[in-house]
Amino acid sequence: MIFLFLLPFYLGVSSYMMFRFFYWMKHCNHRFNWLRFKVPFAVLYLFMALSPVIAFLLPKSAFAIIIRRISTYWIGIMLYALLYVVLFDLLRLIAKHTKLKNTFLFSRGSVISIGSVVVACAVATCLYGIFNARNIKVNEYNVTVDKSCGDTKQLKAVLVADLHMGYAIGVDHITNMVEKINAQEPDIVIIAGDIFDNSYDGMDDPEGIKAQLQSIKSKYGVYAVYGNHDIDEKILMGFTFDWGGKQLHNEKMTNF
Repeated sequence: MIFLFLLPFYLGVSSYMMFRFFYWMKHCNHRFNWLRFKVPFAVLYLFMALSPVIAFLLPKSAFAIIIRRISTYWIGIMLYALLYVVLFDLLRLIAKHTKLKNTFLFSRGSVISIGSVVVACAVATCLYGIFNARNIKVNEYNVTVDKSCGDTKQLKAVLVADLHMGYAIGVDHITNMVEKINAQEPDIVIIAGDIFDNSYDGMDDPEGIKAQLQSIKSKYGVYAVYGNHDIDEKILMGFTFDWGGKQLHNEKMTNF
């Protein structure tokens, strides 16, 4: 229920971002201040801003899944854009109370330049984030366990966690992960929870993902446990909504 109290704040921040964008655009070209541009953009922006809420309220359907995926990327884009907008606004506010207030920093050209830098930084950060999320890395650790295990002196264990298969993670990502796992030639593979992203239906190709996971090769098998996200529940921008009922694992998740 926390999000219901934060919703006005979220809407306020979203509006602040929209008006700052309009402010930058009208300095770039006066035509961007025309209603024929502002109205369609405002409608599109509000749809994106409200996409998490829309996806939350919609009944399960193919359309709801599409909206959920849009909202997943939108939240990341908005947060990084907000970070840069607030940072540069604070710097301008500080500069306004110094001798810099009558310099180029507060000219039309400065508004255009700073706005362009903000947009470029936000786009670059988001693109890097998307690339980095898809770039699965292998971290190696040597762990000494003071126990005997027959004649076995070494055991290569591969641990993966927080797959969050669903709206943003699909069969391509899992295929890449499985290839990295098999390349390690593991003795044992452990999946340490948060396999799903609060929804079974959010996966793009459950059968394809299942086939990839079944292709994991290890000497002693693959073991997995549930995490706190491995449950089919209402979730809105990271906040879960527990109406007092007992939360159960989705039968589809268990069968999967």
